[in-house]
Amino acid sequence: MSIPQIKTLQQQGQFPEAIKICIQALENQDSNEVRALLGMLHAQNQEPDQAQLCLDQLLQLPEAPNAELLTDIAGIQLLLGQTQAALAQLNQALIAQPDFTLAKVRRGLVLMQLGRFQAAMADFESGLSGLPENYLAALHSNLARCHWHLGAAETALQHLKQAESTKATEAWLWLAVDIYIALNDWANAEAAIQEGLENGINESQCLRLLAVVLAAQNKHDEAKHHLRKVLQKQPDDVAVLEQLAALASVRGHFGEALHAIRTALKVEPDNAGLWTQLSHLGKRAFDENLPRQAAERALALTEGKSDLARADALTTMAAVYSDAAEWLAAQDYYQQALGLFPDYVPARLGLGHLPLQWGKIDEAVAEFESVSAQHPVAAYGALISARRFPDDLDALKRIEAAAYRPSLQGPVATGLLFDLAAAFEHRKDYARAFHFAAEANRASREFLSYYAAAHHQHCLALKHSFSQ
Repeated sequence: MSIPQIKTLQQQGQFPEAIKICIQALENQDSNEVRALLGMLHAQNQEPDQAQLCLDQLLQLPEAPNAELLTDIAGIQLLLGQTQAALAQLNQALIAQPDFTLAKVRRGLVLMQLGRFQAAMADFESGLSGLPENYLAALHSNLARCHWHLGAAETALQHLKQAESTKATEAWLWLAVDIYIALNDWANAEAAIQEGLENGINESQCLRLLAVVLAAQNKHDEAKHHLRKVLQKQPDDVAVLEQLAALASVRGHFGEALHAIRTALKVEPDNAGLWTQLSHLGKRAFDENLPRQAAERALALTEGKSDLARADALTTMAAVYSDAAEWLAAQDYYQQALGLFPDYVPARLGLGHLPLQWGKIDEAVAEFESVSAQHPVAAYGALISARRFPDDLDALKRIEAAAYRPSLQGPVATGLLFDLAAAFEHRKDYARAFHFAAEANRASREFLSYYAAAHHQHCLALKHSFSQ
């Protein structure tokens, strides 16, 4: 069977059959192109060790690979989460062959993972005219994702409609719901989920999406109900347990969130991502020992790796040391994470917060400003926290757009609204400052269980019951 036929099986998701044919082809004749294809197939079939073996063999070739082989090597690295290594291979391929469209498109995927959405879009757009028709739906889907991240939901929707041939996939469904949520189009969001069920997308995925849609409308109890319904049928569904934890966290129910993550860890005890979540939750639940213990476990599980899970584990460990005022150790872990991914936003922000503890405001501001290209909203929020306010009104408009983008937290992001209140107070625009502060407080009250009258009665009962 020829390589185009193997790629057809790959596009159809028939990975085991394609792998079998590749192995037979390699037994008959050694071919770097087939080995690269085999590596990608193993990665897509959730067989990372076999994929890494193919990758190691390709990286040890005595002769320099051509642009096509460099692009295929990058494809394996991308699927294995080795984004920086993939970016280096693709840049090298484009130096050798500047008009190689497939290399540009794969570079777009890497850039999108790194949060560099404007640059990613330029690469994807080159593919619209340079790749065969069977690539177009995926390209439009990726362009929709980039526009959504940049707050251009209407443009994202236009690209999504160009990707309708992929409707039966989970990726299309998640993207469609994200875009409809950004547009406050709840009816179409729920219709897309119903369509997902009809297209055979599993019930767990669809009900998880429905929970997001409900939470974005402040219907958190209903969202929790649907997630619990999934767990009744599939008590070991780790993705649902993680979402339950996230839903509990945004409501301030940290004990409930901890229970959900601990339950997930019983199912997947070697899941480093779960341990990092446990570390962050331990801090919120005022557990003195858990944050460090969980972060250490995440570090041990990612030892020797160079993927995003490792960067996340290093950043989590850095946060633990920062909270303990062990500044130099925190700085070292943040720098290790940036050694893997120089544009890794959580590490850059963390590294910026350290000089604030030392009173070195200018150093902190410089670090926050370096994040602005990758994640302007996070960067400007950090700058406002450091009492350095953006003069650019467009920057404040971007923060406002993000603040009113519905999410699991609900219709608004209260932290960003408080940032806006501080920024407009600094500008002496007190009417807008009070508007955002009032909005933030109103949204915050959704998650408060405190009632002044009930507290007053409780205090009176205590005074009545106990003597001085």
